[in-house]
Amino acid sequence: MGIDLALPLSLPKIDLSSDDLSPGTTSWDLVRGDVFRALEEYGCFEAVYGGKKTDGSVMEQLEEVFNLPSETKRRFVKPGDVHFFGYRESTPRSPLYENMAMGEVLDSPAVQSLGDLLWPDHSNPRFSETINTYARKAAELDLLVKRLAFEALGVEKYLDSHIEHLTHSMTLSKYIAPNTMEDQIGMGIHTDKNFLTILQQNHVDGLEVQAKDGRWIRATPSPSTFIVIVGELFLADPF
Repeated sequence: MGIDLALPLSLPKIDLSSDDLSPGTTSWDLVRGDVFRALEEYGCFEAVYGGKKTDGSVMEQLEEVFNLPSETKRRFVKPGDVHFFGYRESTPRSPLYENMAMGEVLDSPAVQSLGDLLWPDHSNPRFSETINTYARKAAELDLLVKRLAFEALGVEKYLDSHIEHLTHSMTLSKYIAPNTMEDQIGMGIHTDKNFLTILQQNHVDGLEVQAKDGRWIRATPSPSTFIVIVGELFLADPF
């Protein structure tokens, strides 16, 4: 088990789906080293985790969400409610991107409320169940990666305190293919401001990641794998 960091044009791919992956085992120690090296060199990696059934259902639900009329998607707004970040539609400055974001998805009725806003006639009863199941799965992966990283850094004693103050948000995104052969940017160069991002996409590729040495690498995950990305809150100065 291991990753080859000498390969210049692909992100490390790490299998986190093994039933034998538990603290104190040889498999755990090997994967912990893989995760640490990947995060140190790339700030992210491609993770194999869980099965395909839920993931496919989620992509089907996202397609149904973004195929709704614009006036329907604009219902997703509740001023003053911290659980709702709202709908962001494409603009002339950002014509290739739209999303729906919500906060505290594991500890609030945000997902159910979104479903009620988009389908007030309850014509899509599977939406909330599918998204909530997916959110729990992503949160499990988030915790697993953090536990491995905290151990690798020798700060595992702080993990429980971190978990106590942890909240999870979710963003449903659609990137639109440009109507030209010229390069167009759907989302500009940026870093995430949170602690850790779990990203999954369908067959549409476009994400590029800058490695530690400055090279840009195109991420090409499959619909059944995740990209795990370190955010700004994970950064630490040497001491």
